[in-house]
Amino acid sequence: MKLATLIGSIGSKPVVKRSKGTTYCNFSVAVDDSDRDGNAVTEWYEVVAFGALASSLERAESGDEVCVHGPFRQRTYTGLGGVQHHEIEIRAFTIKFLRCPRRGRPAKQPAAAAP
Repeated sequence: MKLATLIGSIGSKPVVKRSKGTTYCNFSVAVDDSDRDGNAVTEWYEVVAFGALASSLERAESGDEVCVHGPFRQRTYTGLGGVQHHEIEIRAFTIKFLRCPRRGRPAKQPAAAAP
C-alpha cells in the first residue's frame, strides 16, 4: 500500500454530499514547496473522505491548514481539447485540522479518523 501524509491548505470550501446512504467529500489541498533553485512551487492534491470523516469537513473553510494521511493513487485522464491530465488522489484515513486562519486561532478539535 502506498501512503501519503500531506500538510497544506484546503482549496475551495469542502462540500459534503450524501448518496445511497454514503457520506463523502471531495476537496483539494495545496502544498507549498520549492524547486531546486529555491523558487516557490504549489502542488495541488485531490482528497476524498467518507463517512464520519467526511462529515467532519462540514465546518472546514477554504484556507484551513490540515494534515491528511492515507493511501494514494495516480490517475490520468483526457480533458477538454484532448489535453492529458495527471492527478494524485489521497483517500483520507485521518484528517487533522492544524490552523484555521479565518477563525483567528489554531484548531483545537481532535483529529478525525475513518472508521
